[in-house]
Amino acid sequence: MRAGHSLLGGTYTRGNDAGDSVFYGFYYHDAHRLVRDRALNAAVDLGKDPAQEGIKGLMIGYGIGVAAHAYVHSGVPLDIVELDKHVLDLARAYFPLPAGPHGDPANATFHVADGRKFVEYTRGASYDFVIHDVFSGGSVPSAMFTWETFAHMRRVLKPGGTLSVNFVGRAHELAFRHVAKTLRAVFPYVRCFAEMPEGANKDGAEAEVPPTGKDDVANYVFYASSQPMDFRPPETRDAFNSMMRTYALHKRMENEVAL
Repeated sequence: MRAGHSLLGGTYTRGNDAGDSVFYGFYYHDAHRLVRDRALNAAVDLGKDPAQEGIKGLMIGYGIGVAAHAYVHSGVPLDIVELDKHVLDLARAYFPLPAGPHGDPANATFHVADGRKFVEYTRGASYDFVIHDVFSGGSVPSAMFTWETFAHMRRVLKPGGTLSVNFVGRAHELAFRHVAKTLRAVFPYVRCFAEMPEGANKDGAEAEVPPTGKDDVANYVFYASSQPMDFRPPETRDAFNSMMRTYALHKRMENEVAL
């Protein structure tokens, strides 16, 4: 599915990868489930119902909904905020969410709204995690990457809650450094993971240019929290029978970027 110059997402339609995302970086947002010493990971480990445990997530920017799938599979209630109603309608029509863990409908509430305004008017400590992925039309809305917006996201997170932020660019450029610096001004703990083309340099050093002759443009997913984040290794159960998700969850830890 496209929006302007951006390919918002797509899935394979045949073969062993059928149903998997064509971009493995979307699965990096699954790692909220892997953070040790958090309620969500404890519920996953103990086989508890996240909804009954009061666990809830917020997703800002829907795309085709890939990042929501792991949480729907796990039974986590989600508030999903998408600015563009047409994107939301098309995604729900052509890339529907899976059923919940017991075959029940996805526990997701959709909001057509501005993500920044949504968090501004949300009461504090509402969510265990927030997924922030608003790249569209070849750019990102600058208002979604300010200190004020990240501060509101920290406010709506429960203590120790985690925020993941997708950013498209180059690790050595000013825009990347600005996002990293702004996140670190709000959250004491920030880590970053790259989705890299084969042979590219995850740290974006200009001296190491891939064989294509192009610079290292990539998806980078930041994780931020008020408490340290210790990610457990992914297990078979975390993949939900997805080959691409299995690959992505293991690749993520190999592609951590030094900040």
